[in-house]
Amino acid sequence: MAEAIQSLEQEFCKRNEIMKARFQPEFTTLYDRITEEVARTTALMTQELSQVREQLTQLCSRLERIRLQLDTVTRAHAT
Repeated sequence: MAEAIQSLEQEFCKRNEIMKARFQPEFTTLYDRITEEVARTTALMTQELSQVREQLTQLCSRLERIRLQLDTVTRAHAT
């Protein structure tokens, strides 16, 4: 019985190694493609975030100018 189990374990390990060898190139190719896609997407998102940051900076400056104008108008009407 122990010999049969050992034989089955060896057969399982052998088939497992064959399957690993067979599919490893496909897994490697898929991993490489995913890595490239993640890098491309990360670069694109970085660029988009930079643009959004610039737009927010411009918007904050514009809002500050409007606030100053409102302060000026408010002070002019108060006097």
